[in-house]
Amino acid sequence: MSVKICIAEKTKDISLIYNSKDLIGDLICLPLNLEPYLYCIDKKIKFIDPINFIDNQFHKTILVEGENFVDSIIFDGKVSKTLALEIKSILRHRFYSVLFISELFKNIRKKYKIESIVIPKSNLKSHGYHSPIIDDITSNLFSESSIERMGNPAESNDETHSYAYKIEMKTKNNKKNILFNSIGYNFKRVIYSKIFSFKYNFYTFNDGQEKNISLIKRIILKLLRINIINFKKINHNSENITFIKNINYKFSDPKIKKTISLLTNKLENFFLDFYKKGNAIDDFLRNNSFSLILVSNVKNIGGFITENYKKIACPTVSISHGIVSEKNSTYDEIYKKIIASAVFTSNSEYFAIQSKIAENSLNTHKFNGKKIITGNILFSENCNPKSTKKPKQILFAVTLKQFTNLQFLGVEMYYEFVKNLHLLNKLSLEKNIKTIVKIHPTEAKCIIYLKNYFK
Repeated sequence: MSVKICIAEKTKDISLIYNSKDLIGDLICLPLNLEPYLYCIDKKIKFIDPINFIDNQFHKTILVEGENFVDSIIFDGKVSKTLALEIKSILRHRFYSVLFISELFKNIRKKYKIESIVIPKSNLKSHGYHSPIIDDITSNLFSESSIERMGNPAESNDETHSYAYKIEMKTKNNKKNILFNSIGYNFKRVIYSKIFSFKYNFYTFNDGQEKNISLIKRIILKLLRINIINFKKINHNSENITFIKNINYKFSDPKIKKTISLLTNKLENFFLDFYKKGNAIDDFLRNNSFSLILVSNVKNIGGFITENYKKIACPTVSISHGIVSEKNSTYDEIYKKIIASAVFTSNSEYFAIQSKIAENSLNTHKFNGKKIITGNILFSENCNPKSTKKPKQILFAVTLKQFTNLQFLGVEMYYEFVKNLHLLNKLSLEKNIKTIVKIHPTEAKCIIYLKNYFK
């Protein structure tokens, strides 16, 4: 059977391609994220379900090879622990994305004769964390195939100009200042607990995700004594820095090597920007005083804050937004080592351990700080240990990753998530058990689709 395959990272990619007047021939969609996957179901668009073409052995193989890949990266001597962790994390995701597409098409070709691959145009000079990458991948992996590009090239929002950063905010010396890497997750509880203690001031970083804070939100933040720390750009014309000396991984396919090399090069400015923000954070910490520092993870801004905590004259506490459990197999150990890198891989002075599961994980995952057994912070006010009532509902909360930051074996793929919702729907009906599904924030836009199919 001869077909044209439309590859879609986003729903708008499907609309663009399927509404093109230049497209002729049978078309079948390959959705790469949850939203376009659900869109195909909703609009009754014929699509390729990866669950029929990717088996569990691939997850295991790619997990092992992914670690061999990141372990082969040779850094320049000036790369900090936090920067190295960030570079490894993002390049591991790129490695996964490329190998995922390669494996998919290897198996798809066994069922379909591919006439051409149809993709949205995208010729970005530099990439950010979630930049569209399917054009770069298909152009290099499948250079011998006919590739049809639809629409106007995607415009890059990623800066190619080099900037330095500075933070102009100054803390008040007559206050007890508490610094957060963000005020998401559980940190609002800390703020609310001190809302009437006016000797406290709170500080948190604006990492660029929310450029324009509304007037109402600014008023609320002011009333709560929350100060937003902004990075101010400074034109910087110094020579760009290269952080990676070499990657010594032995690729089995030269096309995969070429593809990953291209994606790595396009991330250089992103890594440089990250490095310069780290320098601004270091200067800010040296020039201001805090009574306590709380971070939800030890990557990114949290990593820069805690990496040299001994130089900061106050306690630093990591209260993770995620959980790590004890390993149960060789492959599980690899996956949990990756997850633990965002939770334990740093020099925070203290680490909050919120459950027995997390405490048992310390049998196989180590950190340099001291543990604080806090109990479950998230649900503590809703939990009555003396209650004899039988639980009547199930909470199903999963981490869904996008095509640009895939994880394997320990995280549900988008197509596995939908399959599991079918199972939960059936269980809920048969056993009369209410099931609450908590969607990961990155996929909250999909709730309207999901509610139509899983009552």
